[in-house]
Amino acid sequence: MSRGPVPLREFKEIYDRRLEQVYSYWNRSMQLEIAKHCGGWHPDRFDFRAYLTRSVLRFHKAYDALVRQDCRTVCDVGGMWGLFPIVLRDLGLSACMTEAKTYYSRAFDPLFSFIEQQDVEILDYEPFSPDADLSRTFDGVTAMAVLEHFPHSPRLFMDNVRSLVETGGVVYLEVPNIAFWPKRLRFLLHGSSPLTPLEEIYDSEIPFIGHHHEYTLGELRALTRLSCLEIVEEQQYNYSEDLFPFGKALRRPWIYLVPPLVRSTRECLAVTCRKIDADGSSSTPSDNR
Repeated sequence: MSRGPVPLREFKEIYDRRLEQVYSYWNRSMQLEIAKHCGGWHPDRFDFRAYLTRSVLRFHKAYDALVRQDCRTVCDVGGMWGLFPIVLRDLGLSACMTEAKTYYSRAFDPLFSFIEQQDVEILDYEPFSPDADLSRTFDGVTAMAVLEHFPHSPRLFMDNVRSLVETGGVVYLEVPNIAFWPKRLRFLLHGSSPLTPLEEIYDSEIPFIGHHHEYTLGELRALTRLSCLEIVEEQQYNYSEDLFPFGKALRRPWIYLVPPLVRSTRECLAVTCRKIDADGSSSTPSDNR
């Protein structure tokens, strides 16, 4: 790359403009469609606009990691809204996304058409399927807020993701942290489960595609090791609120003092990895050009 990653402020200016465009295609019927299999996404329960607005921090961290690892072509697995790959295109990367379109009605066609008009190819791809094959490789593959939605072994998913990058290519994984401190407190002090509320599962049709297994940092490290991925960077962060909200911390220090001090208790976990061979060898994508 001719330049390093742009700072969050510049990234956010592009992201916010693109968010307005993408969200103009969103409507209640679309959200009701995907909420059939994930009751927690019902429009009366979940505000996707607020979620996407806050997610600028998540996406900037992924973008920053990709650029610093010299990724020029990127595939965003499970892109859904297309916002991240569109912004990557705006910032000079070649980007596409995958989606398993079986979960979407024709109501999503205008949004998907808009995404493709931004030179972002949408690949109909189910990363948890044994028949998944794109016969293409990329410098970098991102899978953000995807792994936790699968109830079975992640081995097949990880094999499919590995197949999308050559040896030395970059895999960026992000998952929610089941050990997020407020969840720990609710469980320890109030006996509340840190898992998806039963009501949301009950209101979902089969298959339920909400959160089945959130990860600890140790589990994410184990997953990469089992998948022959070498971690080159780890990140732990909050995105739905400030890491240290001063006013709230004064009122409830037992909640807000821990995450700034103990990284493994923060809201999200992300790892940047390189694909290695079974013998442990690796090379950077540029080595193969």
